[in-house]
Amino acid sequence: MRKILDDQKTLQSQIDQLKEQLADFCRGLFNVLDQEKIRVKVDERDDERVGYKINKWELKGVPLRLEVGEQELKTKTVTLVRRDTGKKAVVGLNNLAGQVKIVLDKIQKNLFVQAVESLKNNTYEINDYGRFKK
Repeated sequence: MRKILDDQKTLQSQIDQLKEQLADFCRGLFNVLDQEKIRVKVDERDDERVGYKINKWELKGVPLRLEVGEQELKTKTVTLVRRDTGKKAVVGLNNLAGQVKIVLDKIQKNLFVQAVESLKNNTYEINDYGRFKK
């Protein structure tokens, strides 16, 4: 029984250490992006599951999500997830701010094209009042 408790304490210690490393990594990412005037929010809450947090930020309209986990920490990369297409891209830290700006610009252009197309597809010219009433 004592062995199990010791193993649990060791495991919890490793988890806490990983969380602290991830938090430090994210703070560094925040500083890099903030210096480039890119608005960033780091969601460090532990009271909600990942899927819930992702959904919350998508509902708020956040165009680009940066995912950081144990794998990204080891490889010093960040996974970018576009809200408009759902596509993921793994990006190194050497030009993170530049890549984020490029992706945000692509998202903006894509959303504009979609909006113009939707406007064209849903705009009708009616010259007859009878048809208008329908």
